[in-house]
Amino acid sequence: PVRARLLRAEHLMATGTATAATFADSIPANTAFTAGSIRLNGTPLTDANGDDAGQYIAAPTPQVAVTLGNLTQASGVQTIEFAVTIN
Repeated sequence: PVRARLLRAEHLMATGTATAATFADSIPANTAFTAGSIRLNGTPLTDANGDDAGQYIAAPTPQVAVTLGNLTQASGVQTIEFAVTIN
């Protein structure tokens, strides 16, 4: 199998605050999520809900979700990474 790392960068461009911001990204078709691969700004997160800001959601649509909290322009870029295996 081939492994790929997916990287997303989120940044608030407007003034004000994005309250309780959450990032969610579906796992691409023909791939499988790699357990233990979620990172926020380089810091590893768990896959379980409630342990920290990250979680893998298996059903109904496989996806990765990361709670970013309240964001302002001063928060800077928030980089979310996770890995998949290409089937």
